[in-house]
Order: sequence, then structure tokens, then C-alpha cells
Amino acid sequence: MKSTNKMKKIKRIFLVLGLLAVFSVPVLSLAVENLPQLSSTSLTTSSVSKVVDTIFNWIFGIVSTLTVLIFVLAGFYFVTAQGDPEKVGKAKQMMIYGVIGVVVMIIAKAIPYFIYTILK
Repeated sequence: MKSTNKMKKIKRIFLVLGLLAVFSVPVLSLAVENLPQLSSTSLTTSSVSKVVDTIFNWIFGIVSTLTVLIFVLAGFYFVTAQGDPEKVGKAKQMMIYGVIGVVVMIIAKAIPYFIYTILK
């Protein structure tokens, strides 16, 4: 009985790691491609805004990857709950965390826009 529980935990760990790898590698590779080339002599306003934009793009990519992962796991918990109210409650809580992740993504995309409009 205990070995089946261990196998289930191992399967979940590999599922989470696999999904994380699948969703994070493309995001990270796109983020590296957009790094600004900074001048070695001086830092201009334009280069600072590019660095800030790059940082927020990284945050957006990481949070969006985690949000998708949370939604996938919550769906997995819903499917495997088999009517157990505790598991269904856990899945609902994860969905709420996913929605919070979407809100954070929207805020992360809006912050640079507001900073640029204020500075101009």
C-alpha cells in the first residue's frame, strides 16, 4: 500500500517537472533573445527603459508559466478527485491561485506602460 503512494508521488513529481520544463524552456529562450545591448561607456534613458522592459518580460514569462502549470494541476486534481470533497476543495483553491496568477500577469504587463507614460 505504501509503495503505491510513493509511486503516485513520484509520478506527480515527474509530471510537475516535465510540465515545468516544457513550458519554461521556450519562455526563457525568448527572453534571452531580447536582452538589450548596453553601452560600456554610459547608460542612457533608452537603455534603462529596455532593461526595465526586459525584467518585466521575464516576470511575465515566469508567472505565465506558473499560472498554466497551476491550471493544469488543478484540472488534474479535479479529474482524479473521484468525489472526495477535500480533493475538490484543493483543486478549487488551486484554480483561485491560477486566477490570482493571471491578475498578477496583467499587472506586470501594465506597470511598465504606466511607468513609461509617467516618465514621458
